Amino acid sequence: MDTSHHHIDFLIIGGGLAGLSAANHFADLQKNALLVEAGTFPMHKVCGEFISPEAIEYLKKWDIESSQSIKKISFFSGDQNFSFSLAQRAGSFSRFQLDHLLAQRLERLKIPVFTSKRVLQISQENGLYIAELSTGETITAKNVIMSTGRVPFKNDEVHSTKFSYYGIKAHFSGINMEEALEMYLFPGAYLGVSNVGEGIINIACIVESKIFEKYTSADVFMKDLFKASQTKRLGQILSKGEMIFPQWLETRLPEFSQRDTEEHPNVYFIGDSAGGIPPVTGNGLGMAIKSGIMAAEYALRGDSIGFRKKFRKQYRYKIYLGKVLHYICLHPFLGKIAIKLCRFFPKCAQYLFNKTR
Repeated sequence: MDTSHHHIDFLIIGGGLAGLSAANHFADLQKNALLVEAGTFPMHKVCGEFISPEAIEYLKKWDIESSQSIKKISFFSGDQNFSFSLAQRAGSFSRFQLDHLLAQRLERLKIPVFTSKRVLQISQENGLYIAELSTGETITAKNVIMSTGRVPFKNDEVHSTKFSYYGIKAHFSGINMEEALEMYLFPGAYLGVSNVGEGIINIACIVESKIFEKYTSADVFMKDLFKASQTKRLGQILSKGEMIFPQWLETRLPEFSQRDTEEHPNVYFIGDSAGGIPPVTGNGLGMAIKSGIMAAEYALRGDSIGFRKKFRKQYRYKIYLGKVLHYICLHPFLGKIAIKLCRFFPKCAQYLFNKTR
């Protein structure tokens, strides 16, 4: 077992998009940072892979261009549908590729990244944080950027997470969605389809746990879902291609809300550890990128209280509005009403899109 000890100014725990964004911002400023990730890079993750317009601008600063453009979003609920054009170009990007590019950039800029190492516990001593790793190593840090699930701080009460949904995803080859994101609504579920590469699409679905757990696997659930009448158009699209993955990926998801994070000085909760926004908003990745950069800025000033207030103020209403839209999408009869309203007030969809950014 490795018993080495590392001293660092900024420790980032979790190599998701939020953690990678915080680490890249520290790298730009040539700060003494280190990222610890329990998994490896690259790997596929269950994700809608939609990049909001403002998030594209952040990635451009890191010389990362969104591989695909999205200029239109369409919603389908039974025999009703509605489409609207985006005022600014959005994008779609395979998480396998995006996370890999961000991790490679850290390597080029000499920011150490520990993979296949899990943080077991964090304790505090003389104003510093000591993280114990699964490998036996320890890390002493002045600041901690938390971008993962609950890592136990010593003497803190650990709460179990209730999972309300399942996320499901797969890539298909031989299909082109022509710069569009299509959303399909079902009772207790909805899914999105968009390009993530040349002739490659991503299908990401979210479904209530009480529905999904009646099935033996994600493959069985998706086959049953595609039998629904409202997937006739989707079935025609998929008939032109072939699934790249050996099977559908699946993961459990908690309820979407702002998290009640613990208050520790110089600890910054970002990404899903701070709050989750429903995928129907298409702002999950944008929120992760922005929160990572914002946390790095506040950490440089040593203002963890200010960051906590800023995060809550900036995302409270966006998450609330996202939950309303999420509820509508899980109930197609409400979705049909919403689609009819958007047809009557066509600017409404763009307004809601902007308000959840």
